[in-house]
Amino acid sequence: MSDFIQEITTQDGSKTLLNLKLDECFHSTYGAETEANIVFIKHGLNLFKNSNINILEVGYGTGLNAKLSFKENQKLNNKIFYVGLDILKLSKNHTEINDNLLDDFWSGKKFSEVSNEWETQHKLSDNFILIKKNISIQKFESELKFDLVYFDAFSPDKQPEMWSEEIFNKIFSLLKPNGILVTYSSKGTVKRGLRSAGFEVIRLKGPPNKKHVLRAFK
Repeated sequence: MSDFIQEITTQDGSKTLLNLKLDECFHSTYGAETEANIVFIKHGLNLFKNSNINILEVGYGTGLNAKLSFKENQKLNNKIFYVGLDILKLSKNHTEINDNLLDDFWSGKKFSEVSNEWETQHKLSDNFILIKKNISIQKFESELKFDLVYFDAFSPDKQPEMWSEEIFNKIFSLLKPNGILVTYSSKGTVKRGLRSAGFEVIRLKGPPNKKHVLRAFK
């Protein structure tokens, strides 16, 4: 996979990957950690505290959002069941980038080592279980319903099929009543697709170099 994946250090010191086939980075070059913390943690996970929640991530990638969710949950004290979907299995040296963000409270094997296996539940702590599934959202089926969806696919310009009303209908069906979707794209087509699927959509302040991001409620 390294033939089309390139590691990049972003402006806040955290790292991301460049997909050379799509000519797009997994996270913002203006700050991968900063972007993820604002879009998914601040506008998503921080709405829950001392709760039992199921999280679905569409576009698991390097695991950055999972790592930051684990980190933030040290304060929030939720019991989290986290399902990450991706059709691309990255190599070990690519998944371990940003493991250092957990250094303050993580010891022993790195996050990426402990959670390396796919299709396996990993109990990372008493209140955080992670499973990575090598499947597309289109083919994913689940009796489990989710409280929160991190929608982190490549951009609508690069992967328009991932931002269709059909996809948002699928996610709507996977959410619990009052469930939440958060995503970094605030394009008009994305907002319209979400609303057509039944979501209530609001714009929120985005990370550096991005004016707005979206939160959608079922």
